[in-house]
Amino acid sequence: ESSLKLGSSARSAGWHAVTAVATELVSTMSHPHVRLSVAYTDEARGEALKLFRDLNHLSLRGGISCERVVMNASSHTVLLQFKENLFACAATFDMSEHCLMLRLLATHPRMTRHGFARVVIHFLKELGRVLGKVAIVAYTYPNAQPFYEALDFRLTGQLENEMVFNIQRTLDAVLASMRDLTESHPYACTRRSRHEPGTIPLLPRCPDGTMAVDASAAKRDENVIRIWDKRSKAVEGGGGGGGAGRGGGRKWA
Repeated sequence: ESSLKLGSSARSAGWHAVTAVATELVSTMSHPHVRLSVAYTDEARGEALKLFRDLNHLSLRGGISCERVVMNASSHTVLLQFKENLFACAATFDMSEHCLMLRLLATHPRMTRHGFARVVIHFLKELGRVLGKVAIVAYTYPNAQPFYEALDFRLTGQLENEMVFNIQRTLDAVLASMRDLTESHPYACTRRSRHEPGTIPLLPRCPDGTMAVDASAAKRDENVIRIWDKRSKAVEGGGGGGGAGRGGGRKWA
């Protein structure tokens, strides 16, 4: 009993701020048989420990017990209550600068496969998003990895059994991160004014001031003249401008 009160005696301003946000978020949840609550008191944390006690046999790093995790001054605990006075699921977490660190998650042995743990995880996702965190980091064990993978967690590859979920930012956060658009014009960098006259490339000038002639264009004109000269001669040789010429009675217009 003394150890429970010792760990919960001092809480920082940051802890109270997170607790206030979590409490407000909990109040938005509505379900006829399921209720989430933030564990403020030692009694509520004791209920969470009853769910966590089966995890004490796991190899928590450094030999740390679940009780020490829950009663740490920086830890937060939420409880999911099914109907009346039946605590079905609990989670304990704390915060780093950029991440929500999920330390413990447990469901009552007789209340598994009802989706209670999934509700708690989605609550933590929403909480992390509201707090501006970029990820949720969970410390799990191999048997639980399929559960986390179904909720879009992935192994980090840095520590054994460490999994991460990348939190998508809120719309307000995305808008706040945009650069200042006060002086920007919608088409300033992408389009030219529709009334701006187009530029026509000019031919270079010769040293004497006359316009240079494009050699390829001049050659093309000569070819056209040569073709029409041949056609005219063919018509004349066929006996008149409107008669049939050579080549099997072809007519030239």
